[in-house]
Order: sequence, then C-alpha cells, then structure tokens
Amino acid sequence: TVRPLSSMERNLKLSAFIATQHASPVVQCATKFVG
Repeated sequence: TVRPLSSMERNLKLSAFIATQHASPVVQCATKFVG
C-alpha cells in the first residue's frame, strides 16, 4: 500500500511540477536577455 503524502511532500511535488512546466519559457527569456 502507498502511504499518503504529507502536505509538505505534496507541495514540493507541485512546486517541482510547476517549475518544470515553466522551465523552457524561463530559459528562452534568459537566453534572449543574455543574447
């Protein structure tokens, strides 16, 4: 059986998911700014 995630673990996973979703646009903006 899978134990339920604590709220902290759930928040960390959600933050990681959001970060990966926004990673490419952020990188594009950063490279555009640096370039």
